[in-house]
Amino acid sequence: MSTPTTPDPVSDQYMAISTGDLDIARRAVSLDWHNREAAAGEAPAAKRGGPVGLAVTAAWLRSAFSDITFEEIERLRDGNVIISRVIFSARQTGPLVLFSDSNQASAVFPPTGRTFSVEQIHRHELRAGEVISHLARRDDLGMMEQLGHLPPSPRSMIRMLAWRLTGKSRRAEMHAVAITERAAALMAERLTHETPANKAKPSP
Repeated sequence: MSTPTTPDPVSDQYMAISTGDLDIARRAVSLDWHNREAAAGEAPAAKRGGPVGLAVTAAWLRSAFSDITFEEIERLRDGNVIISRVIFSARQTGPLVLFSDSNQASAVFPPTGRTFSVEQIHRHELRAGEVISHLARRDDLGMMEQLGHLPPSPRSMIRMLAWRLTGKSRRAEMHAVAITERAAALMAERLTHETPANKAKPSP
């Protein structure tokens, strides 16, 4: 006889990003989940929040990185707040498209094929067992240094310029928007078919 597993929405968030699984993304966060990191360069659709926002974040990251892993090395809980310290690792196999507040691409970093491994601290707020908000402290500078994008070198600057002049940057932006909008649409469609009886909520 198998032992029931305790729902873990925090680990589910990491798994949803690593795998792109929409079912996991749906159960990982509440319908009104607010990701405070969505405005920090993510695809425009990530600002919608809820499971849609998480699905978009996963699609956006997975468009740039492969072999994504989150190794949780410490977790603390204080009431309804969980602090999770992780090692985020991946390989850049696609263009990393960063977006501005105006929802336009502010920078496109061509793939380098390099790997990175950086520490992140995530703050998750819960309500009735569901995660309702997320805030993070990320080592984006360390990630960009390991990927070879920073500090700017003549080689990296020439690559970025070549991508802009040949239209690759624009195509990368359009692709990032397209795949994240598709992820948003797929999750939104799932939500419209939910009923109070079949919503994917943590088991008691």
